[in-house]
Amino acid sequence: MQCLIVGKPLFGKEKPWPENVQLSWNTGRYELLASWKAPTPAEIEAIRKDALRLVACQYRQVLFWGWKFGNLPWGDSPYSWHLQREVDPDLMLPEEDGKPRSLLIILIDSRNSVVQALRWLSLPTFFTRAWEQAVRRQAALPWQPEMFDAELQMIYGRYSTRQLIKSLSFASCRVGGQDRPEGNETPWMHLN
Repeated sequence: MQCLIVGKPLFGKEKPWPENVQLSWNTGRYELLASWKAPTPAEIEAIRKDALRLVACQYRQVLFWGWKFGNLPWGDSPYSWHLQREVDPDLMLPEEDGKPRSLLIILIDSRNSVVQALRWLSLPTFFTRAWEQAVRRQAALPWQPEMFDAELQMIYGRYSTRQLIKSLSFASCRVGGQDRPEGNETPWMHLN
């Protein structure tokens, strides 16, 4: 089991990591790994303490999470059950058990993979239920990597992150933040 410590490299040894934000499912919880080059103190603080807005989006076989920490700009992370299964062949689909899910957020500096912030949040059941239904539908489709890549490129060519969220969303929530208790179920759809 890996031990995550702020100020230490994510993988035990300092090494560069691609700049992106990866969404993954690890049986029982979600993980959002944000790899940003030289995160600013404001970005680190937003990840650690500010409210997180999440939006689940879908276009054909491509799923996304749109995310926004406090006053930081909107971002998005595409997701494919099939791609994650290629990395972790033992991964099981989430069960329809109605249990709450947690989200582990890890912020690392892409220059050296040193952990800058860690945060656990509880996700509202209504959000994870809608997301997991979409993941199960995606998993039931035959895997066509070329089609997935083409759809992903078409989406990024046609939509900005804000347009993606407005046009293709099917569930949204707001969790955490200094002004709200962690895991507070607050449906929303304002793109401030």
